[in-house]
Formats: sequence, structure tokens, C-alpha cells
Amino acid sequence: MSKIKTLHAVLALGLWASVFPGLLGLGPQALAIIIYPQAYSTTSVPEVITPVSLYSNVRMKSVAALYRLNQEHVVKAAEQFPPDSFRLLTTAESSVGGVGFWMNPAQFGNPDRYLGVFAKVVVPGNTPFRNDQPGRVAAVMDRYGKPALEALAKELSMIPDPGIKGGALIFVFSREPLSSPSFFDNAEAMVLYIPKPDLITFSQYRLTLQALFNQSDLFMFEGADQMQTLTRLFIQL
Repeated sequence: MSKIKTLHAVLALGLWASVFPGLLGLGPQALAIIIYPQAYSTTSVPEVITPVSLYSNVRMKSVAALYRLNQEHVVKAAEQFPPDSFRLLTTAESSVGGVGFWMNPAQFGNPDRYLGVFAKVVVPGNTPFRNDQPGRVAAVMDRYGKPALEALAKELSMIPDPGIKGGALIFVFSREPLSSPSFFDNAEAMVLYIPKPDLITFSQYRLTLQALFNQSDLFMFEGADQMQTLTRLFIQL
């Protein structure tokens, strides 16, 4: 379909939806985005963003499509990290990709979602932290966590939807290279679900990292079997 035909189709669809505003509970722009997402996508990053088609209800399809640009901004922010030590998961590596709106497993059945980052990272060396699980978590958060959380907070501050309750940070970490076939076999992972107000307060340097952890839901994983559970089953749409 040509760009002109696509634009005409989007405009026509928007007019149709405005005549029937109750249709599926969607506004004209959101409905147009779902059917013609290419008209709204600004970068070529579909392999790491949760596809709209995978969301489990129509409202979330609308939300994910409407805030596609915010998700792309998170992907762009991740590019600040060296590619040999930080990489967002693709939709081939996890059931939800590397950026999207996901449920909090601690709130089973709750329809609320969190804007999330799902990445594999290399534990940095030459840090003051001990070589145990708490120390490795501290090293990973010190190197990658703070910038990632700030990126999430920035985008969340521009998402007024009341059903988006906060940010999710998921790091699978190991001392092995990202390209190693055994990376996941020897990895650990942390999953952090953070309320939106606390995340924004943290990004404004008015809340410590420890206080942020205390206000959040934290899950830890270790070993090949648990990595499989995390990447395929634990995170839900």
C-alpha cells in the first residue's frame, strides 16, 4: 500500500471511529494505529518491542499501539550502553521481547500493566561490590539500572493512562559474554516491579535506590531451568 493510500485509509478509519465512538471502547487514533501501525512507527525496532497482536485484551492492544513511540524511546535509551555488555531481549528470546507493557506477577489477575525493560547484561568487573548475589545485583544496578530506570520514569511521566501503574526492570546477568551459548545456563536474574510515583521520585534524585527496592516487588532467578521459566512463562501480557 502506498503512503498516500495508507494516509487516506487512516483518515477514513479515524472518521468512521469518530462517528461510532463506542466501538470497542477505542478512540479514532488508537483504532487507526492498531490497523495501520506502520503509519505511526518511527523506527525499525519491532524485534524487541512486544507485538500489539500478543496482548490479551483489546484495551491493552489500544494502549500498546497508542504509546508505541514511548516504547521506542526506551529502546533508543538502551543504545547508550555498550552492545557487548547490554542487549534487550528479542521476541525470539522471550515471550514478551525486550520492551512492553506487562503484568506484575505479584498481583495475579490484576489488569494493571507496567512499562518494562527486559535485558541481558554482563556483570561489570572491577567494582567495589562483593562477588555474591547481592553484590552482583548491586554491580548491575550501579552500571545499568539507574540509567534504565530514568528512561522508564521519563516515558511514564508522559503516559497518563491510569492502568499503567509503574515500571518493570528485568535483568538477566552473567559474567559470560552476551554471545556465549551458555550465557543463560550460568545466569542469574532480577525482576523489579516499581510503582510509578516512586520511580519518578527516584529519577528526580529524591529517593534512594534502597528505598526504591523497599517499595517494589522483587523476584530473583538462577540457573538454566529458572531462566527458561522467566523468559517463557513468568512475564505475562
